[in-house]
Amino acid sequence: MPPGRNKITIVIIVLALTINFNYQDYLEETEMDRIKYRLAVILIGIIISTISITACGGSKTVQNTTTQTYGQEMLDLKKAFDEGAITEKEYNAAKKSIAKKYK
Repeated sequence: MPPGRNKITIVIIVLALTINFNYQDYLEETEMDRIKYRLAVILIGIIISTISITACGGSKTVQNTTTQTYGQEMLDLKKAFDEGAITEKEYNAAKKSIAKKYK
């Protein structure tokens, strides 16, 4: 069963029990009571539709943030250059990129 389906089923059962509709009582009710009942049914339909739509899930957005400072990034870059992990050309390009990011 898909996630959220149990919640929807429980909500439907609770709402159905809440209404506790009896046809004989419906016939004996006034027009105002019938209007209230119809509005309640419409509201329940809207709630169920909303729950169904939100239970479908959706994409999750993940935002990665770094907590490095300008100085730390420059030190890490210099270390990579000194250890030969990057070329001088890559080092200079990365230096410019980091400087531009912190302007």
